[in-house]
Amino acid sequence: MNLTDAKQEADLGNGSLYIMLQRKFNKTLAKYKQWICNSRKSEDVNAFREFIDQESEFVTTASEAIAGIPK
Repeated sequence: MNLTDAKQEADLGNGSLYIMLQRKFNKTLAKYKQWICNSRKSEDVNAFREFIDQESEFVTTASEAIAGIPK
């Protein structure tokens, strides 16, 4: 958001930030690449963030289904 506010959207593309994020999340990179292909989105930081948000929801939902929600 700071880059968008600073009008530096170019840095959200295939720059060093995007590459660094891919390296940090290398275990889910294949799923991300498949998601990009299926959703026909362009590869950038914003798409990666959207994917991570969605995956986090799935993991949380699955964990709650398995372990139950603590009361």
